[in-house]
Amino acid sequence: MCADWKKDYAPDPVLAKIGKTARVHENGKTSYITSSSVFGMEDLKHVLASGLVLSAKIPSSLHADIVGDGINDALCKAKGKLTREGVMQAVREVEGRYLRLPKENYVLATSISLKCPLPYCRLRRDKRCIIFTPSLPKSFDQSSLRVRVSTLFHREVLPNDYYMVRTGCTGRNFQEAAVDALDTLALFRGIWNFWLTRGRASRSLCGDPDQVAEISLDPIRTLHMPNGKLATDTIWYDSHYRKPVKCKKITSKAWLELREVDSWTRKRMSRSKDGGDFLTQAFIRYAVALDEPSMDHTFLRLWSLLEFLTQTTKETRSKTTIRRAAFLCSEREYAIKELEHFRDMRNRAVHEDDLTRSSDIPVYQLKSYVDRLLLFLLVRCNMRETKAEMAEFLDSPCSLDALEKKIRMYRKAKVFLGKQKA
Repeated sequence: MCADWKKDYAPDPVLAKIGKTARVHENGKTSYITSSSVFGMEDLKHVLASGLVLSAKIPSSLHADIVGDGINDALCKAKGKLTREGVMQAVREVEGRYLRLPKENYVLATSISLKCPLPYCRLRRDKRCIIFTPSLPKSFDQSSLRVRVSTLFHREVLPNDYYMVRTGCTGRNFQEAAVDALDTLALFRGIWNFWLTRGRASRSLCGDPDQVAEISLDPIRTLHMPNGKLATDTIWYDSHYRKPVKCKKITSKAWLELREVDSWTRKRMSRSKDGGDFLTQAFIRYAVALDEPSMDHTFLRLWSLLEFLTQTTKETRSKTTIRRAAFLCSEREYAIKELEHFRDMRNRAVHEDDLTRSSDIPVYQLKSYVDRLLLFLLVRCNMRETKAEMAEFLDSPCSLDALEKKIRMYRKAKVFLGKQKA
């Protein structure tokens, strides 16, 4: 897929602003004038990138840079005069050059709040290998970087009893490789946390509630070459990190059961019509939501995930989310009222800054609806159906009488169309 403008997006005001601040020099380089009201190109390229759709193979964190390079190329070609067609063509060329870059192999090193029963455990996802060990090999030394992070973020206590984990990854650059590894870890943790926390009502009886996830990552992540040498001095640090979670000790039997349920889940996902892409994104987002130390942020992310699972769009809005999520519940009328309550909470949080005040009760209530949908998609649905067909299924009437009436109507329509063809 080539880069393209989003539907109904009008880039002209942004291009005009760029044109006013841009200067093309005789040597072919561009510079930008900044003022108190304009942050310069760094701001403008992000604004313009929000109106573009780039290839799904490119991490979203790189979109603005690719758009920025495209703008520079378009300015040089048009001698400072930008048009939407010229910018689009330039962005597509930059996108194409990036996608043609060869992928390199890397290893992301971090630690995880899990104590495996064996001194060496290995998992695989496609061609990616994940290795768990009590400590990193000497060639994967993180000590200097951890000291640097401790100096920068001295208020946070870093984990000291987590199990180390190395994740193989590939990328055209360091950023893409890190995203690849973190997505792999998030997929596994999303599946594990789903089965470990499903059905739980709450974790905290008093004080500030802990995050929902049982298995989390160390806030420090470093990227290495396959031989262990640091690939870059860049540190991927989780800015939301507050404190270590309790390290989960797991027995050999529990580890085997977790591996089995993980394998079953990923096999079910692979049988779906899209090869598991939809549920892969769902479990990655699930892991990110449960990682949040703030109950308010977890609540908002879970509502967003509920919209994703019910395939709610801007056109269909929240009524679709509520109707489709409630379809799976035996007490549908109550479920609709509870989901409407959550929708109103979400709206107040976003539009009025009225948050849940760190209560974990609505978070676990909302999570139960997300869990029910995930389990339904894994177990109860025909994995060969498309997303659109599954959405249509969830839109079915909740009353058996209404459903029978609709079936009779469809049969009549079938007979009618059959007579027309005859």
